[in-house]
Amino acid sequence: MREVNALCILMILSKRMNTMKVGMKVLRNDKIKNFIILLKLLDKKDETQ
Repeated sequence: MREVNALCILMILSKRMNTMKVGMKVLRNDKIKNFIILLKLLDKKDETQ
């Protein structure tokens, strides 16, 4: 489920910045790195709540 949450966050950020194509390129190039960063952020959120 965490991967789904990470994808949702990326989609929202991409739409917000109005750079969907750039977002998809970043996803392809740095998918693993981005997921690690996002999962760390999600873990921090879980700890604070």
